[in-house]
Amino acid sequence: MVVAPHEGCIDSDTWLRCRRKCLNVRQAKNTWLAGKIKCIHCGHALSLRIYPRKRTAPARYYVCSTKYISASCDGIGAVQASDIEDIVFDEMQRKLAEFTELSVKERQGDPIELAKLKVRADEIEKEIATLIDKIVSASPATMEYINERIEALDEEKKTVREQIAQMSAEMYGKRNMETISGYINDWERIDIDDKLTVVDALIDNIRVGRGDVQITWKI
Repeated sequence: MVVAPHEGCIDSDTWLRCRRKCLNVRQAKNTWLAGKIKCIHCGHALSLRIYPRKRTAPARYYVCSTKYISASCDGIGAVQASDIEDIVFDEMQRKLAEFTELSVKERQGDPIELAKLKVRADEIEKEIATLIDKIVSASPATMEYINERIEALDEEKKTVREQIAQMSAEMYGKRNMETISGYINDWERIDIDDKLTVVDALIDNIRVGRGDVQITWKI
């Protein structure tokens, strides 16, 4: 998908309703972070586990699917869902606040360059995942190369993601941001379908580690 700099032919309300309908088909309904939250260590999804309690509300935890199924991940394991959700919500508010400083007139950007950056970001993610898979059988010499290569790719990924965020911000309509801000301001009253739609519009992925939450933005 390429973000075009011209005036949209579909208004933001219609677009959000369509996105909500698509998300209803494929997303879980017990968390508004479904499909976005991943383990920072292994890169696999964190799934929501709910444990009923007799006298209090159910306990909710995000659990690394790899660690839960095969115990082959040394990452976070489990973390309280409410802690992560509070952090992500605060960060969404902070991110949207940046757009109050934008000019009413939309700023221009290069959609072709943006598309190239997104392709490169995906290539980096795939190469890192491939290198991680090779760690188990690697010799000491190969391990040294893998570690150096992953560090270099990680630095490049950060740079590319920053460029994507900056360019997307320059091309994204302020009108759409105001629509999404309305959902954020009414967060406690909107249903989970609307929350999924907002998160899908703003966030590419969320990586969670011990004491660390990294959000990659679409804007």
